[in-house]
Amino acid sequence: MTLEHLQFTQFGPYAKEQTIDFSAFAGHQLFLIHGPTGAGKSFVLDAICYALYAESSGAERDATDLRSQYATPSEPTAVTLDFRLGETHYRVRRRPKMELAKKRGDGTTTRGPDAWLWDRTDAVAHADAGAEGTLLADGKRDVTDRIEDLLGLKAAQFRQVALLPQGQFRAFLSASSSDREDILKILFDTQRFADLEAELKAMHSEAQEEARALLNQRKALLSQHDTDTADELRALRDERITALEAAKEERETATTKLKEATQTLQTARDHQQRLNAVEEAKQTVKTLKPEQEAQAERTARAEAAERAQRITPAEERMQERDAERTDAQEALQEAKTTYDAAKDALNDAQSALATEQERSDERAALSDKISALGTARSDVKKLAKAKQTVASAQDELKAAQRERDALQDTVNQLESNAEEAQSVIDTHKDTAQTVAEHKATVDTWANRLKQAKRLQDLQEQRQEAKSELAEAQADAKERESARDARKQLVRMLEQSRDESYASVLASRLEDGDPCPVCGATTHPAPANEVHDVPDAKALESAREELDQAESDLQTAHQKQTQAQRAVDKHTSAIETLQDTDAALTEHTVSEMEAKHKEAKEALASARTAQSMVENATNDLEATNEELETTRDALQAKQDAVREAKSTYEQATARVDDLTERVPDGVDSVEALEAKQAALEDELATLTTALEEATQAKETASNAYAAAEKDLENKREQSETAQQKYADAQEQFRTALHEHGFEDRSAYEAARMEPDALAELRERIQEVNQQWSNAQSNLEEAKARAEGITAPDVEGAEATVEALNERISALDQEIGALQNAKEALDDAIDQLKAIQEDAQAAEEKAEHIGHLSQVARGKQGNERNISLQRYVLAARLKDVLQVANKHLRRMSQGQYHLRRATTLDDARSSGGLDLRVYDAHTNEERPVSTLSGGEGFNASLALALGLSDVVQRRTGGRRLNTLFIDEGFGTLDQDTLERALNVLYDVQEQQQGRLLGIISHVTELKRRLPARLTVHTAQDGSTLSVTT
Repeated sequence: MTLEHLQFTQFGPYAKEQTIDFSAFAGHQLFLIHGPTGAGKSFVLDAICYALYAESSGAERDATDLRSQYATPSEPTAVTLDFRLGETHYRVRRRPKMELAKKRGDGTTTRGPDAWLWDRTDAVAHADAGAEGTLLADGKRDVTDRIEDLLGLKAAQFRQVALLPQGQFRAFLSASSSDREDILKILFDTQRFADLEAELKAMHSEAQEEARALLNQRKALLSQHDTDTADELRALRDERITALEAAKEERETATTKLKEATQTLQTARDHQQRLNAVEEAKQTVKTLKPEQEAQAERTARAEAAERAQRITPAEERMQERDAERTDAQEALQEAKTTYDAAKDALNDAQSALATEQERSDERAALSDKISALGTARSDVKKLAKAKQTVASAQDELKAAQRERDALQDTVNQLESNAEEAQSVIDTHKDTAQTVAEHKATVDTWANRLKQAKRLQDLQEQRQEAKSELAEAQADAKERESARDARKQLVRMLEQSRDESYASVLASRLEDGDPCPVCGATTHPAPANEVHDVPDAKALESAREELDQAESDLQTAHQKQTQAQRAVDKHTSAIETLQDTDAALTEHTVSEMEAKHKEAKEALASARTAQSMVENATNDLEATNEELETTRDALQAKQDAVREAKSTYEQATARVDDLTERVPDGVDSVEALEAKQAALEDELATLTTALEEATQAKETASNAYAAAEKDLENKREQSETAQQKYADAQEQFRTALHEHGFEDRSAYEAARMEPDALAELRERIQEVNQQWSNAQSNLEEAKARAEGITAPDVEGAEATVEALNERISALDQEIGALQNAKEALDDAIDQLKAIQEDAQAAEEKAEHIGHLSQVARGKQGNERNISLQRYVLAARLKDVLQVANKHLRRMSQGQYHLRRATTLDDARSSGGLDLRVYDAHTNEERPVSTLSGGEGFNASLALALGLSDVVQRRTGGRRLNTLFIDEGFGTLDQDTLERALNVLYDVQEQQQGRLLGIISHVTELKRRLPARLTVHTAQDGSTLSVTT
């Protein structure tokens, strides 16, 4: 991965847009990010990390706090990073969540967070710097996921590999074994091994529970059938088979009798239907008789309506002529109205024209005034130009005076600032030197507090799981009692039903009628009546409730098993966490929070003092340089004021002279042109009014002549329409007499609509057809019923019903016996499978339990090393192998880092403790005994080793840009020289990689010519590049 461009605005201490072109550092192995403490050097790393992962480069700043304090409410914060992976170019842009001013109205609105990722390969190939490219991802989470896939690194790993923030790799060197384990877990992503340890323990508990559950299933299965052994269960199944065969034989006999009774019932129903058809035909003839008698009157009405239809055309012609006469009269009246209006309009137009002709003198006077204004234009232009010269000279004079006064104020302020800066340096110099010490303390307590809170959360989750287990156990017990009660009810109902079958049949027998079962006509010993006999629905409902109770009990057992697994899982996680660090039980969370807060406050105070000293030193140097420059500028500005005053006085005299030569009220070309335009508009208005009046008079004359001619035409048309109407009336009266109607009222009474007449004719035909059909149906029904007597349908139906009920009862009994037999078959098969599964589950639990103990370091190794710690120890060994190459060079062969091989505390786990070997004394000792410079060298070597190994182990892309933000200011000259030599060597081995060092140390400015300098100002920091 190669960084190309970084751009950010309204970000951290940077209010204005800043752009870094990393190609400017090409040809340099190292470059320096330099500037005063607190100016914003580390925010460059924050911008890179935020663009990629939406996180800052360290734990001290949250991503939501990165918006600049100088930001205006209308300007959004944004970070854009262009980078290259192989031959592919990418651009990522992010905006954090922020409050921005509303575009309309007052107040603010919440925007973001937003994120975009583009592929810019084509845009780069075409040198199109403004093109975004092809969008690959949109949204905070999607962009982060895509970046992790591209780089092969998560945020924490990227920070350790590419960005080495202040104090963090020194903290790794001096951390406790448990704190170092937490860091390595994140860097090498070994949580899967811890998950495997917990999963093995949970699997062991699950296997044990599975074996117990299978034994409980065997017991429950036998209990469902009121048996204690498999032999008893098989004997119960044989009893059900015998009862089933007997019930099937009885059903076959009843089915034969039902077929005979059904045939008898069908014959009786057919005879009854023939007798009913005769009665129905008689009733139809009786109903239709009144309709047949009304046929003569319907026929007479139809004939009269047909004669009236022949007169309709004459009536319609008369109505058309009447409508034409009315239209002609209305047109004549409208023409009269138009004629009167045209006459009035002509009189008005003649009067208006005379008025406009009388205003000729007024138009001539306006023309004279316009000519006079044209002669004054030259003097007016000269006056306007002279006034502009006065205004410009006055502005220059005032500006020079303001700049002179401002420079004088600046000189006074700079002299005061120099005195204040020297005072700050003297006051805070000693406190500023304690930053590194307090930073290590803060990191130690922060890591320990994080683990303590996680332990607390796990204990609370386990307690909740225990409560759920208790509820599940109580529910299972309650479900088992409910199941037993339902089982007892089903047995009672089945017994009562069996006793009632004979009683039901006996209650329907009568002397002389054959028995539906045996066929006998005498019944000497019928079964006694049984009261409270359960019906089939009650028995079926009881069986369904029993099935539901069995299902509920099985579900309750499953929930109980799941709850037990959750308790075991949380217990395993708690034990694993406690095993990693015995110190978690030595302090409460509140004690750790207090110590962490105290350390942070001390660190903040030291950093504030450090920032104040460095800023004051830089300010003092800059102030003295600025003071000398400002005094020179003040002298030059005083000379400029005198020259501007002379120019202003000359321009004022010229304006006074020209003012006396122009007309009153016209002091500019614009005023003259405005007055001249107003007079021209007034003259144009008068001229237009005369022309419009002349045109209006001519138009009115033409309209009057046309209206007069149209009135005469409409009068002739009205007279013609009146004569045609009279002719049509006479023709209609003649048609009435020819078709037998005495007058118009008789005609109106006979008229019918065509649809109504057609409907009447259809009704006449329909009634005739219905009467004929009814007579035929009556004769046919009498013929089919001849010789038939009334049958006993109800008796035949009763016999069939009794046999159906008996067969239905037998079907229910057979179904119940078949279900019981199949259920017992299934139970016998299940019992065998459960026994086999239980034996396999016990063997599985024993095997997994052994694996779990070994993976958690409880069995098989004397150093108590868990699987995850074993993996981390191997990774740490790789890191130390790389780190020691650098450390030997920086310490001139004196120091060598090693992993401790013994346990200082038997209660804790080993594998991650660090020691330093001193070749001068041939002894190992704790890394905490290293001095400040020695500790820095060891920390830097360890950080370089971590960066190299993490990148190789995680499968991440090769990173061609690396940043170190660490305290080079604590090193003496020799140590600093050796550290830089090592960094140059590392760069030689990594061809094409660029290393950026963040520091305010002046010596580094001399050694590193390629620099990115941070400048501070009252309105925010800015960046500049030097190569």
